[in-house]
Amino acid sequence: MKVKGILGIKPIKFSMIEFIGDSSSSWITSGYFLSKQIIQNILYAGYHKARTIPEIAEQLGVEINFVADEVYFLEDNGFMDKIETDHYLTNILIHDFEKDILEKRNKIYDKYAKIVCEKYVPKLFEYILSINSLQDSDQVNIENIYIPANDLNFFMWTIITLACSEKLNVPKYNENVKKQFIKRNDGSEYFVVATLEKNQNDDDIINKHYNTTGDIWMLHYPTDDFRLISWHYNTNFDNRDIDLIYISQYLFEDLYIYIKGNIDDPDFMNKYDGLLETNFIVSKNKVETFENYLPDINEVNMIVSKISPDELLKSLPNIPDEFYDLNNELYNEIYNLCQSCYPEHLDGLVSAFYQKSLSSCEIVKRVLGYLLQHNTLKPLTDIQKKTVNMIMFMSN
Repeated sequence: MKVKGILGIKPIKFSMIEFIGDSSSSWITSGYFLSKQIIQNILYAGYHKARTIPEIAEQLGVEINFVADEVYFLEDNGFMDKIETDHYLTNILIHDFEKDILEKRNKIYDKYAKIVCEKYVPKLFEYILSINSLQDSDQVNIENIYIPANDLNFFMWTIITLACSEKLNVPKYNENVKKQFIKRNDGSEYFVVATLEKNQNDDDIINKHYNTTGDIWMLHYPTDDFRLISWHYNTNFDNRDIDLIYISQYLFEDLYIYIKGNIDDPDFMNKYDGLLETNFIVSKNKVETFENYLPDINEVNMIVSKISPDELLKSLPNIPDEFYDLNNELYNEIYNLCQSCYPEHLDGLVSAFYQKSLSSCEIVKRVLGYLLQHNTLKPLTDIQKKTVNMIMFMSN
């Protein structure tokens, strides 16, 4: 009988899988590739040290034939590299922290999220209130944005998330991150970051809501005179349990088609008269799979914008100049704390990953948590949780 190895006795499990990079029109999510626990344990077996297939099988305590095809699959799809003659080395980033490191890490992110809440979020509230007064600003008019039930709190959740994930980004580090992208078979280019289940504590308010895939932009069915672009940012503040592949590739097209053919709301239809006449190929997915996003046939439960993403992002307040130094301070603190927790062969990836810390999901989700705990943001209803931090952009 095969003797169980270390991972056979105590297997690991990922609590979160996210990707950082560029998706393609035929994008297949990293979660799809890495969802099986045997895959996750193979990746962990080859994470700190390059191993042969027999060595990986020994670590898992299984027969070689159960491992070989999975290793070839991971290599073919860019999650493991074959080095030397027959050794395999994992190239995804795995957060694997002991309790003391995790607690220090959380405190660092909490400290900088609080600074964002104090020095940048007030600018966002001024922005939101100014455009909500129905006064035209130089770049954006609230009349061109559909907000479900005109709920300003719901709009604030989404705009704050969008601004923190995009405007807190320090552009000069983008190239360093792009150098770490791996080209995939589906045309996407990205790297993967996974978190071990032991690093999530359900009793800890700091981590309770913070499983996240971050933000995803998708261009759907472009035509010469029309663009349908979607943006969504997923955390456990929402209650979306629909498959991420469906959200990314199909949901917005199906919602568009459903709105076009079924919504009988004069105010909504008047806003989008003309845009909703564009002919689209109907998706094969059934209406029932996204009816929760439309609680009433005459109520669209999602922010819809006639303003392009570029125009909306340009209109958002810029970060204070001091935030560029703030990003570097955060990077130095978090990198110096966590560097030793990752294998040496991934040091370039670790450095690039943490250079983007100020706009990372670790900050964004804590900003939302801080604002919610201090009653600056009001709790979301169950219906709102289905589409919070989602925008459908429809523009000529």
